[in-house]
Amino acid sequence: MRDTDAAVATVITMKEKGIPATQDTFASLLMAYAASSDKVGVESVEEAMKNAKVSDSSSTLAALIIGYAWAGQIAAMKQVAARARQLGVTIPQAQLSVVLLALARAGHTGQNYCHLNWVIEVMDEVGSGENAEVELSHAALKMIHADCMKEAFHLVCHFPTLTTSSHLYSNAAVYVQEAVRACKDLEIIVEVCSKLAEEGITQYGLYVALECALREKREEPAWVFLHALKQSGRVLREHYVWPLLAGATSAQQILMVVKGMLDLDVKPGIETLKDYILPGLLSGSTAPSMVSQQLQHVGLPEQVTATPILLTLIRKNAFDCAAKFVAEAKVNLSLRDLVPTLASSWPSRPRAVTALLAVLIKKHAQRQQQVNSKESNGEEDWGGQFVLDLASTRQSIGAHQIQPLFEELKRNEIGISEYSVELLLARSNLGIQEAIKRSASLIVDPTLGHPPLEKDSNLLPHPKTMNVEELDGHLVELKAKGLNKRGTLRKLMLAQASLPPTAPANTTATSVLDLQKQVSEEGMKMSAGMLASVLKAQVKNGEADAALQTLATLRAHHQTFHLDHYKVIDLCTLLIKEHRGHEAVETLRQQLIEEVKNGNRAEAKTNPKRVRRNCWALLMASAETCDYDLTRNLLNLLLTRGLVFPDTLVLGCLVRCRLASGDLAGAVEETEDIMEQYKCLPMRIETLIHLIHSCGEDGRSTAISGGWSLIHRLVSLIAHHYGSSQAHHDLCFACLEADRPTVAAEVLKKLGDDVDMWRIKKQVEYYAKTQRDLPMLHLLTATSRTTQAIDRYYIYSTLLDLYSVMNDADRGLALWTRMQEEGTVPTQAFLTTLAALLTNHQRQIPFTLH
Repeated sequence: MRDTDAAVATVITMKEKGIPATQDTFASLLMAYAASSDKVGVESVEEAMKNAKVSDSSSTLAALIIGYAWAGQIAAMKQVAARARQLGVTIPQAQLSVVLLALARAGHTGQNYCHLNWVIEVMDEVGSGENAEVELSHAALKMIHADCMKEAFHLVCHFPTLTTSSHLYSNAAVYVQEAVRACKDLEIIVEVCSKLAEEGITQYGLYVALECALREKREEPAWVFLHALKQSGRVLREHYVWPLLAGATSAQQILMVVKGMLDLDVKPGIETLKDYILPGLLSGSTAPSMVSQQLQHVGLPEQVTATPILLTLIRKNAFDCAAKFVAEAKVNLSLRDLVPTLASSWPSRPRAVTALLAVLIKKHAQRQQQVNSKESNGEEDWGGQFVLDLASTRQSIGAHQIQPLFEELKRNEIGISEYSVELLLARSNLGIQEAIKRSASLIVDPTLGHPPLEKDSNLLPHPKTMNVEELDGHLVELKAKGLNKRGTLRKLMLAQASLPPTAPANTTATSVLDLQKQVSEEGMKMSAGMLASVLKAQVKNGEADAALQTLATLRAHHQTFHLDHYKVIDLCTLLIKEHRGHEAVETLRQQLIEEVKNGNRAEAKTNPKRVRRNCWALLMASAETCDYDLTRNLLNLLLTRGLVFPDTLVLGCLVRCRLASGDLAGAVEETEDIMEQYKCLPMRIETLIHLIHSCGEDGRSTAISGGWSLIHRLVSLIAHHYGSSQAHHDLCFACLEADRPTVAAEVLKKLGDDVDMWRIKKQVEYYAKTQRDLPMLHLLTATSRTTQAIDRYYIYSTLLDLYSVMNDADRGLALWTRMQEEGTVPTQAFLTTLAALLTNHQRQIPFTLH
């Protein structure tokens, strides 16, 4: 950068070869002469620019400012900036950030960083605050890695958004982390973190620095920051040192970390000792007593380390060593911490765990007697606490393990209190309860008190798990005590409404109507949610009148409440089944009108898929009444409010209504109207079946006039819209289900090679799913062995699978006989399935398996 002679020689060479000098060329020369404090050189370059007719620009002026910044020529730098302002030339933010870096690296920041502040003011003048902050951020990061730490954090303190961020921990965190990675003088980082706290930017700078040092496994910086936090009066927690303990690779290193913790007045707790310190110290053949002495040497007394040492031995399944350690221990061992760990270790070493627990309980009882601290309500039930903890572990215990466990406890003279037995029964399933009742007498000790960790446990069941009788009794108890009974009353009402009318509980517990009367007499008002739940239960139990009364109450007292559509639709279905169609239509219409009247558009948010099944059940129930006008009115209401889509499933109710009333011609006409309006053909096969039945056994129309003409009309309609192949396949399936295999054979003959085996298989699968074997047998009759397009063996195999599901050996054997008669050879898999079916019924197998 300072080799100006070489630069001038390069420019001369360019001139000799006819290469014109650009602004970038002159900018480089100006920066070089300015950085060398060569005013004559700068003037000569400017003269050359005039001769070349190159005017001052942002690049040339910025180059001069950067060069003067490197040289420390602050006055000259400011003069160039003033000239740029006069010429109306804007110095880019990126170039000004280079000026900052040049001043910092050259050590020309001025007293109290006044020169840096001047550049920052210029940056604010020439650009938006956001762009200035971005460039300041880049400059600060470059300064950090250029070992200009203090200058970098001086810039950081000028970032306006740092003092307005709501996430205080993240303020300036990225710069502190980069400083930890780049800086060798850790005291500077401590100093700048203190400055960030003084400026009100963040109080967590040292915490961020410590976190970064621990993440990068740099032990020395971590200790420096820990001591800095201690000196600044910050709270130090033991988990700050966990990464240092986890990174220690030897016992000596672990002890050094523990010594460092104690020097900082951070005492390791039981979690730190058993999870991070002792596993490394107790590795190999090191005796527990030796580990205890080592920890005492660094400052941890035996009273603190004894229980964690024993916990570590138990977790390592070193029970022999643990028993020896307990026998030699001269300090108290905390059963409160030991019992849960013993319970979790019991499945792997049950006898060793029980024996160790017995020793611990005896030592604990002896010490309790020495200090005269016996409980007033009996000795503490540590045996019961152990069993309760064992029942709540991940592995838990099975019913078959209860008696061996209790026998082992008895062998080691460990008893449990009656209260613990009651808690066990309340928390166990039926099988374990029975096992506890059979074996509890082995170890129950009435002299024992409560388990120490379960003193606040409640044996009463929660109302959500109570049955009707328990809820009824609980309600009486709450009423007698004058307590709030609203929640229990609601639960009881729902439970009663969900019971069938003939349930035994109704003879002893209060009925729903009595509960509603009680609510009214006491001045309590039922919420809309309670009424809606009662309405749903009443509809489920077929209580139409009670449900209508509840609905009327809901609408009268809770007019703005949005009642789910499916509840009203189910009520309308119940009314139709009771031949009250007019009430059903009016109830549904009122439900839909109420939504609009109250201005509540919640029905627009109702997903039709959620009420599709309910609407279909309503329409099918209406169709079964043979009342076409009723069915049409209900369908129009549902379509108008967008609760159903006009598809084959929904529109089929109109055709079904015609078929149920015997109006076959009307059914065909309805199908034609639906096709014209909605472009779909619902219930094609069902309609064909009815039409075929109307033609009698001999093929002549007996039920109506022109039966075959209606069939031809419907088949033509299907063929027109879905193709001739689909129409003939539908007719074939209808003939099979109408017990007309001869007619089905004629249809298949007409199809010839156009028989679609995919359609055949799909229909066969439907028959198997609905357990209808007769149509499949008719299909075998309608086809012959020479029919190449139909896989007859697939039909035989599906029939046998169906008979296996139905567990019908007679039909399975008849199917095999039929195959023998027509000369079809069954496969080995077929014979194996049939043999298993016959064997299950103890029937003789008439064939030989290979």
